Amino acid sequence: MIHDDQFRFEVNLVTGKEVGQVFLFNHIAGPKVRCTLEGVGTGLNADGNPTFTYTRECTFRGR
Repeated sequence: MIHDDQFRFEVNLVTGKEVGQVFLFNHIAGPKVRCTLEGVGTGLNADGNPTFTYTRECTFRGR
């Protein structure tokens, strides 16, 4: 289990374009994993919450 230590998202208020980065480095339990992700907004879900697609990678750092 990991959670986001740091994240940053930017929204262009004119176009609505959303981009950001998520850094998942804080290991809580299980295998030690480190992720650096790029997010791009894909619109809103039925409840009006933003949705994103993520790219980049996660690496296992051993036990």
